[in-house]
Amino acid sequence: MADIYDLTDTWNDAGVAFTSVKMDVTNTASAAGSKLLDLQVGGVSKLSVDAAGTLVSAENVNGASPTEMGYLSGVTSGIQAQIDAAGGGAFGADANTLITASTPIVLDEAIGDETALTLSYTTNKATSGNDTGLLIDFTDTDSPGTSYPFKIDVNGTTKLQLDYTGGNYLSNAGSFGASYLELYTGPAGGVGRVGANRNIILAPTTGDGVHLGSQTVLSWSSGIPTFVSGEIKIGRDAANTIYQRNGFNPQTFNIYNTHEWVGVFNWERAHIGWNDTADTFVIGTEAAGTGIGRGIHVEPGGSLKLKAATGNPLTLGANGSYTWQLTTGHVFGPTGNNVRDLASASLRIKRAYLGTTLDIAQGTLT
Repeated sequence: MADIYDLTDTWNDAGVAFTSVKMDVTNTASAAGSKLLDLQVGGVSKLSVDAAGTLVSAENVNGASPTEMGYLSGVTSGIQAQIDAAGGGAFGADANTLITASTPIVLDEAIGDETALTLSYTTNKATSGNDTGLLIDFTDTDSPGTSYPFKIDVNGTTKLQLDYTGGNYLSNAGSFGASYLELYTGPAGGVGRVGANRNIILAPTTGDGVHLGSQTVLSWSSGIPTFVSGEIKIGRDAANTIYQRNGFNPQTFNIYNTHEWVGVFNWERAHIGWNDTADTFVIGTEAAGTGIGRGIHVEPGGSLKLKAATGNPLTLGANGSYTWQLTTGHVFGPTGNNVRDLASASLRIKRAYLGTTLDIAQGTLT
């Protein structure tokens, strides 16, 4: 018999399934530590197979080259290993392969930070070339449903996912893709909401800010936001021109002087828009609660011109009423016949220069 450490065999028949080494153990009773195979060095186990067929290696299990380790086929549980794909090696897995810990990972320390999984690596590239911490290369030959190369769930609810079209979804923040961005804030518990009344903050640390394309529209809604449901839409009308519009709904812009909530709203504001009078553009001020209606001063650095369109008068008023007008015939006078005074006993006109006629139809010249 050849020495156990120097066995040879010859396989020379294609019709025979050969076995070089076979050990058939009849196990009627044995201790839990019994092994079918135990290879040791200096009395220390380096590679063993227990009675259930579990393979245990004290060190790494390497393939013939750094790029190929081989396969663990037909094994469904009990694997505990560190896979080291050195020198550009790879780990291969078939469809529906579940890579998980031998027992569920539980983070249950009473205090301190814990991490379920960490990918830590160092980049030290001296000359050129990119580096990637994690690469998922997905080849889509046929996807009858929606494919997700990347997805994170919490308690069975998707929190972050990336679909095969490049569309991204963050359930508590919004969604974004190649051509769109949606961000949600508001009370907790609503669809697509984060916390309680949180805000979206953009804080560039350089001279850069938010840059929008020529077709980009800013839209606001009272409910869950969509572009169609937007009540106010602001965008670019043309070069150096901004618009605010919403179909056939008149728009108003409010600028506040004061604003507070003390059981009721107290505020003072100016407004410019179409909502005061139907089909009439209005510039004015208004107030609520303890607020005071404030005045408007028009103070240009140059000349001031007022002009009504052809066929329309220019009308002036005071004390809540329109009382004087410049008619379409360029006649300045009251809005009604013989109902308004030009000056008064205490507010007299210093001089009146008349070119032709002074016509007094009623009353007495004094």
